[in-house]
Amino acid sequence: MKYYFISQCFTVVYMLLPFVLLICLIWKYKSTGDKGFLFLILALVVWPICDVLFEHLQDVYWRRALAGEKITLFPFSLISVEDEIIGPGFRNLFAKIRLLIKELLLLVAILMLARRQVKPRTEKKLEERMKK
Repeated sequence: MKYYFISQCFTVVYMLLPFVLLICLIWKYKSTGDKGFLFLILALVVWPICDVLFEHLQDVYWRRALAGEKITLFPFSLISVEDEIIGPGFRNLFAKIRLLIKELLLLVAILMLARRQVKPRTEKKLEERMKK
């Protein structure tokens, strides 16, 4: 019973964490105006939701292909059950492409944050802190 409660607590934290992260990143973007935080929102909040959707679609269309149905939606139309190389290879390729998109979004966010310039409003706040 004790482990079930701990598991449920971790589940709640896991489900709430993206929302907390989203609020923090939006607040930071509004305070700094840096567009790198928008890419962080894309990479850390929006893309994982899209990734789950794409993974679900991949599984649905994979099951349809295994059942012998004709698939017309690209890129899932590339699935060929008869060819043992294309089938599992397609699943691995699609998973790596999804991971690559996330990594590229993170890279763009980091590069945009790295070349950030201090705004005059922020400089005034820093000067006031230094005087105190």
